[in-house]
Amino acid sequence: PPNYPEPGLWFLNPLSWQFLFNIGLAAMLHVKRGGRIPINPWLLGAAGIYVVGAAIWVHSPLWGQITWFNLPVVIGGFDKTFLSLP
Repeated sequence: PPNYPEPGLWFLNPLSWQFLFNIGLAAMLHVKRGGRIPINPWLLGAAGIYVVGAAIWVHSPLWGQITWFNLPVVIGGFDKTFLSLP
């Protein structure tokens, strides 16, 4: 959508980010009421590896050279418009 009154387009999609915020809010309310969020050790480990890899990637000299790997823009680019992967 247009970024009125400034030129250009929205940098992020507010509805998708509100959806993500509300998922976190619902999880927090569920836990406060005595509920439990199921934890899969494999998924938790994969998420940890991803976070460590992303931190290394951002602080490495390869950050600006992402086109060498022919990754899709949705993975390699810095675009917060949507919350999805291809």
